[in-house]
Amino acid sequence: DTLTIHENIALALTINKTNKNEIDGKVNSVAKELGIEEILTKYPYEVSGGQKQRVASARAIITSPSLILADEPTGALDTKTSIQIMDLIKDIAKDKLVIMVTHNPELAKEYADRIVEFRDGNVISDTNPLEEEKSNNSYSLKKTSMSFFTALKLSGMNIRTKKWRTFLTAFASSIGI
Repeated sequence: DTLTIHENIALALTINKTNKNEIDGKVNSVAKELGIEEILTKYPYEVSGGQKQRVASARAIITSPSLILADEPTGALDTKTSIQIMDLIKDIAKDKLVIMVTHNPELAKEYADRIVEFRDGNVISDTNPLEEEKSNNSYSLKKTSMSFFTALKLSGMNIRTKKWRTFLTAFASSIGI
């Protein structure tokens, strides 16, 4: 809540150590693609639930991951906004693997290419089961880290915006010591 929408989206690039000159261009490009360019200077508490979902989507796709996990992406949204978010996810899924978790079977049937249903940790049904293949492809995770200065800056902003909580924590710690 202490970061603007622009800073929230840029955080994913900052953690990936993207060049600062590239960050603004990428953020503006993704914001335009998702229709949120007019809210980049606002804070999360100043925007609607649908806009927050778009910001979350922007953070998810800005680093160009090969896999996106979406946990109940339409859970707290009205029907109209849910359709917009699902259309956005379907558009993203053209280029990337999107795994979505939902408790809404109608939504899954309308938008998913494959539905795997689980109950009590077991697979109940699979609309498109894959045959096991031997693959020699190895996948390695990309190591990400945040610079010390960035971590310090974000911590300082958090302390500055939550002064009362910081004071109470310091006070309680001094009593405990």
